[in-house]
Amino acid sequence: MKIFWIIFISFLIYFTQSSNSNIVFVYEHVRHGARSPLFFDGNKEYIDNFGTKWEGASTLTNVGKREHYILGIHNRLKYSSLLNFSKYDYQEIKVYSTNSGRTVQSLQAQLQAMYLPGTLDPLTKEQLSIAYPPFKNLSLEVLNEINKLNDSTIIKDINVFPIQFSDPKKLRLNEPENCPYMKQYQEDLENKTRSGIIIHFVKDFNEKYGVKIKEVLNKTDKDLNDFDFIEIILADELLCNYYNGNNINDFFNKTGFNKDEFIEDSRISKNIYLYQMNIDEKTGIMAASPSMNEIINYMDNIIQKKSQTPKMIIHGGHDTTINYFQYFMQYVFKIPIQYIPFSSNIYFELHKNESKSDNYYVEYILDGNTLLTLDYPDFKAKVLEAVWSEKEINNFCFPPEKEENQNPNYNNENSEYEKYKFNTYLFLSTTIFFFISTAIFMFLFILYYKKYQNNSRNLLNNFTSNNQKDGEFKLLDRFS
Repeated sequence: MKIFWIIFISFLIYFTQSSNSNIVFVYEHVRHGARSPLFFDGNKEYIDNFGTKWEGASTLTNVGKREHYILGIHNRLKYSSLLNFSKYDYQEIKVYSTNSGRTVQSLQAQLQAMYLPGTLDPLTKEQLSIAYPPFKNLSLEVLNEINKLNDSTIIKDINVFPIQFSDPKKLRLNEPENCPYMKQYQEDLENKTRSGIIIHFVKDFNEKYGVKIKEVLNKTDKDLNDFDFIEIILADELLCNYYNGNNINDFFNKTGFNKDEFIEDSRISKNIYLYQMNIDEKTGIMAASPSMNEIINYMDNIIQKKSQTPKMIIHGGHDTTINYFQYFMQYVFKIPIQYIPFSSNIYFELHKNESKSDNYYVEYILDGNTLLTLDYPDFKAKVLEAVWSEKEINNFCFPPEKEENQNPNYNNENSEYEKYKFNTYLFLSTTIFFFISTAIFMFLFILYYKKYQNNSRNLLNNFTSNNQKDGEFKLLDRFS
């Protein structure tokens, strides 16, 4: 009976909160959809070790596009009271992507499901008369295709969406080109990991799978004692095949491996790289800080009525960028870290409780599971207590030991900065040269003057002693 009442009261609280609240802001961060393997070990035919032929390396697949299209359907239905999905509004929603083709394509697929074809306004007669590129002598075939459009912008009024590249210095601080000190930091992490957990993982992996893999895939001991081969090549290819629904049963039939167990060990190898070699808790919190600060600023603007737009932010990223958030949420809110498959997504939703004035709360959702519900003031306080300031990030990424690292905007290709340095050095060197030259000149002048004065005195003494009388000598001596 006690358990019944606990369940009933929990359901009642959840139902009351859901029915009396509305979402006023959403931040989504999502990994790209299923892709092909990252590398093909020099194979120009894009055939992996399991015999699957791909269109290219690290490209979005049709499965990945469909995954994001389904996410778009979810967004359109869940946030229908927040956004106007009958027409794309540039002010309501902002979409950002890393500089990667598979993330841009994933977001385009997601947006196509959010804003369905037919939501574009038809063109007017005046617009139709000038809606041509400056291309001379269009062929008859092209003109016939144009006529089929009638007053539509694009066939079936399919939307074309603006996707901006995210600032890598805010979203990808795990990469040395954006945070130079990460190169040394990651080398230290890798050396520590390779001398510890990787040794044990490679040993266990070989004991379980080594003999059969060498036999079936024609690999060597050198391959299977190399963690990079296991993680970057073997595990990545297997997981790409698995998440794209490719038939790799032939491999498991020949080896006799337990499919679920082998897939789980492949995931473990990925997690070792992501959470042990790429970043740790400290750098995960550091890398998540710009985004968490951004989320707080957007929510503050909505609550304080400074601005009611944008209402939704979408960031397309990778497993590494989602891992930042996982480390941050684990550190601040004790939420366990999970494996991040393709199209994995997180949402930070800001809700307003209509039953109470000015009462807002935040929900943190990972892959459809609500892992945190917290009043906004408490959420904000805990986040701001943990985030790194811009100064702290710069001090970490650009340590003061090296001169170039004293400037967070330092770049060897930054001509303005190089010009400033050159002009400064030129001015200092010219000034120093001027003072040194002046000092040498004055020193030589004084030496010459004293020598000249002594020579003059000697000549005068000789003259007076040889040609003048004693009285005249004394008179001259007074003026010498």
